[in-house]
Amino acid sequence: MIEAAKNEPAWRDVAKHMVHAWNEGMETVRCPKAAPHFRGLDSAIEDAGFSGPRKPERSREVIGRSELLAKKR
Repeated sequence: MIEAAKNEPAWRDVAKHMVHAWNEGMETVRCPKAAPHFRGLDSAIEDAGFSGPRKPERSREVIGRSELLAKKR
């Protein structure tokens, strides 16, 4: 993903978020004692110059709620 981001600058933001998500997900299943050289992608992310991921946008839009249902009490 990092190499793809270098080759296609238009995908840099998407690649950055994908790498951060992958690293976060792998941290939950990785055993730090088993293989210390596989501890994470933090150094690769830093070397690529990726900033941290953006915070998700908060939306107050309620999806899946019908206006025909009774109001909550």
